[in-house]
Amino acid sequence: MKVLLIIIGILILITIALASFGYYWWSRHGEQFIADTQKVMNEAGEFAKEADSFACLDKVNEMMAHCESIQCTLHNRFFLSECLAIAKYDVNFCQNIPPASDFIKAADWKQQHCIKLNKNDTYCEGVIDEAIIFCDSKRDLL
Repeated sequence: MKVLLIIIGILILITIALASFGYYWWSRHGEQFIADTQKVMNEAGEFAKEADSFACLDKVNEMMAHCESIQCTLHNRFFLSECLAIAKYDVNFCQNIPPASDFIKAADWKQQHCIKLNKNDTYCEGVIDEAIIFCDSKRDLL
């Protein structure tokens, strides 16, 4: 029983520490993060006006080459999501992208895509996940 109480106490302390860190970071960097995110969304919108789905993915692939932080990863993910939503949809874009519901094939596709970029990490896979989400939304319309 004592061990269980100690474990619960440690988990509560970890939760409090993470929440405190999150509040501290947001209070110091939140406004700048929002401004930077809005800038990325505007850039994606401008890029998408003259692009198709493949161009959006190619652009974010280039952007990921120099991305090593969570903030950069989030901005790349926002860029891809916004770009795909605005750009001209190419009907062949989703042909080889598996649905999220087939999570084994989807995970393998993301991993293989990131390996081709020499970015085999969860940051890359998180960004590329936007392509799967986008294609799922297009499949729902069919």
